[in-house]
Amino acid sequence: MSSSSAPLSPSIQQLSFELMSVLQDGRKSPLEQKQWMRNRSIQLEEQRVNYQCQAFELEKQHMKWVKFSWKKEREMERMKLNNERMRLENERMVLLLRQKELEILDLHRQQRSSS
Repeated sequence: MSSSSAPLSPSIQQLSFELMSVLQDGRKSPLEQKQWMRNRSIQLEEQRVNYQCQAFELEKQHMKWVKFSWKKEREMERMKLNNERMRLENERMVLLLRQKELEILDLHRQQRSSS
């Protein structure tokens, strides 16, 4: 291993140690060594599938969250628009009241000037 390569993870170091131990064990026949490697390979494949399953579950949760947050965002946008509509409606009513008030004042002025 060169000094510029990344350090090995603890799990890879453990596997390397186990592999060297099995291969250097003079009591194990080549068939037993091959069987050990096959079993270890199956364990690693099961672990890989488990990681994929976990990744899939996380992605499902993420998508559920995205859907939820999108719905909440739309709901908030609807509420903001409704609030703006009510604010504008309120302004319109205030303007209508002012207009009526001015009409009444104008009517009073006309009545005073005609009497």
